Formats: sequence, structure tokens, C-alpha cells
Amino acid sequence: WEQLVEKYPGRARAAPRTQPDGSWVADGNRRLNPEQNSEACKACKDVSDEGKQVILPAMQRIEAADPDRKLAGLEHMLKGEDRLKEKIADALRARPELTVAQALAIVPDPVRFTLSYSTERYANGVLADIDRLKAEGFELIRLKNLWGDDQYKGINSQWRRPETGCCFEMQFHTPESLEAKGLTHKAYERIRSGQASAAERQEMEEFQRRVNMMIVAPPATAVIKDFPEKNDD
Repeated sequence: WEQLVEKYPGRARAAPRTQPDGSWVADGNRRLNPEQNSEACKACKDVSDEGKQVILPAMQRIEAADPDRKLAGLEHMLKGEDRLKEKIADALRARPELTVAQALAIVPDPVRFTLSYSTERYANGVLADIDRLKAEGFELIRLKNLWGDDQYKGINSQWRRPETGCCFEMQFHTPESLEAKGLTHKAYERIRSGQASAAERQEMEEFQRRVNMMIVAPPATAVIKDFPEKNDD
């Protein structure tokens, strides 16, 4: 990775900032007018409060139900306010008819959690915790089993709290796949930024492949189906 950073140092991004008139601007010509920025500040705070006061305690109850696996990376539980505003600005640029609240509702991971399991207990543990999440009243929106992918190993899922519509992400990992995710995250961000050249993108993807080819899939991961399930017809 250090060699890739030296070869492709990347472009410096302007820091997001609030203007004297109350508007907000960020890299990529992202902008919220003063009214939108005010609404976004409140919406981001509401999501933060709900994540810490409602969703996190539910995750901790789920964690306590099985001492053989744990929540990981809680320091990254909340997406930063400026990053959320970037997502809101992107959504409003694509669909100007949306309200700020509707734009925020499109973001699948303003709150993020990870459960980490030992390899031998992974499949059964994931299935049990999906049931526990549903028992807590959360609605499954999407689940992607990516153990067959060459760029990323693990299972990602998106959930919704029906009472408010607040969405959150739950990732299911082994310690090894979680470490691989950490090693490749900056490459993933470069690829997703849209700023990488074709050559840089190719080398970043090859770096992700090299890391993830060392990860062995836990037994029986095939029993964990995508939701909605893929139609093979």
C-alpha cells in the first residue's frame, strides 16, 4: 500500500466549510443553501442521537446474547456530519425535488456496526444474529453475501428502524476479513472517489485482490442468502 500511495499520491481535497451566509460547500462542487444546511445539521444530530440512544443499546443487547462474538469498531459507528452532508448534497443534486430528510433517508449507512465471529462459528452466528436483529424490531432492507467476491470478503446488510425510517448498516466479519477490510479501505475509497485514473484504479483493485485472496471463507457461508434473493433465471 505504501508503494501505491507513493506512486499515486492522490489529490488534496478542500475541507468542507460553512460560509458566512450559512450555506455549506465541499469538494466536488457540493453545496447546501443556508436553509438546507440548517435542516441537514438538525437531521444529522437526530441520526446521531438515535444511533447512540436507541440503536446502539439494541446492538449491545444482541452482543450480550452470545459471548462468543463481539461488536467491533464502535469508534466508527457514526458517519461524520460533513460526510453525511456530502451524501445529502449528492442526492439533492441528482433529485432536486427531495427534501433534506428524504435525501438523508437514501443514505444506507449513517450508523454502522460490525459483528466479528470466529471462523468455525461464523455461519450459524450470522443467521442467529439476523434473527435477533429482527426480534429487536429492525427491518432488513438488503443483505449481500460477498464471500465469493475478489475485492471484499464478508457480508454487508442494511436495516431500517420502522418507527423513524433511520437506516443503519451491519457488517458480519471474521477477524481476518475485518483486518483485510481495514487494509484495503483506503484503496476502496480511492476507487469510489471517481478521481482515480484507469491505471490507478486497476492497481488499487489488484491490491484488494491480493489481500483478499489470502482470506479463507468460513464453512457454510453459502447458506446465507442475499436479500432480496438473486433471480438466476
